[in-house]
Amino acid sequence: MVVAPPSKALDAPNLLAAATMAGFLYVVRLVSEIERQQTAWSPFWRDTADGREPMLRRMIIFGSLIALGMEALQHIVEQGVNFHFRRKKESVPLPHNPNQHLDELATIDKIFIGCNKLLTVFFVYHLTQASLLFPHVKWGLDEFTFMNTGGALILFFFIYDFGYATFHWILHWPSLYRLVHMHHHRQISPTRGNYDAINVHPFEFLVGEYNHLFVVWLVPCHAATILSFLIFGGVLASLNHTRLDLQIPGFYDVRNHDVHHRWPRSNYGQYTMFWDRVFGWYRDYAPPHLPKKPSSNQLSAESSKAKVP
Repeated sequence: MVVAPPSKALDAPNLLAAATMAGFLYVVRLVSEIERQQTAWSPFWRDTADGREPMLRRMIIFGSLIALGMEALQHIVEQGVNFHFRRKKESVPLPHNPNQHLDELATIDKIFIGCNKLLTVFFVYHLTQASLLFPHVKWGLDEFTFMNTGGALILFFFIYDFGYATFHWILHWPSLYRLVHMHHHRQISPTRGNYDAINVHPFEFLVGEYNHLFVVWLVPCHAATILSFLIFGGVLASLNHTRLDLQIPGFYDVRNHDVHHRWPRSNYGQYTMFWDRVFGWYRDYAPPHLPKKPSSNQLSAESSKAKVP
């Protein structure tokens, strides 16, 4: 194995992760207090009939549905990739160097994945509430237009990746890399789909998730467009961490992110390489160097050297 070892409990990245989670949950508590006090609008989980405060059961159901959705995403991507390779025998997975694969998730990997699942629950709640409040988000079936559906979806991906690629580039600054993003790059040859995708430092995951909300605030759209953005974005981000050679000409290519995991100072975009090309960060795909299998002559020579008891 040539992957980096996991960090220790009291290392700076883990202390920063703990501070991130504690600070975020504190902010969530403050926001919930503000929601209870205001009367201009009602959170979607409040019983508007008698104005009762949110029910614990209702919030647990909401969180459980989001958690199940993430597990469904992992299962769909994993089974979809396997089905593709079984059905199309001529399809070849992207070359994979087993020496660069994180074979077993360490305890800190599982903790970060769990934290990020929890952050996703809060993010989807905040995004849902914001979508109900933003006047430029349309909900009616008679309000569908090309500009607030297909046009908005295209803008979503390109605007999101502008913020994501820039933030990703900053995370690779040497002074920040060890604190946050180095954890994700312990996996040099990703294969697990969504699990490898969300195995990142909680601070990084938090900023990346709420970047979606910023895009929705910026672009007039329909609620169906937001749902499509989350589903398609989740699938594409997961596929980035598989060996499926999927390409959408002019927009998306799994190989680009595979390059980033092997050459970290390149290809910072999540979906498109548009901004990487603009800023000079783009690097073309090249297959990884695979470990050489010993030739039959080498095996014979090694066996001849073996001592016979």
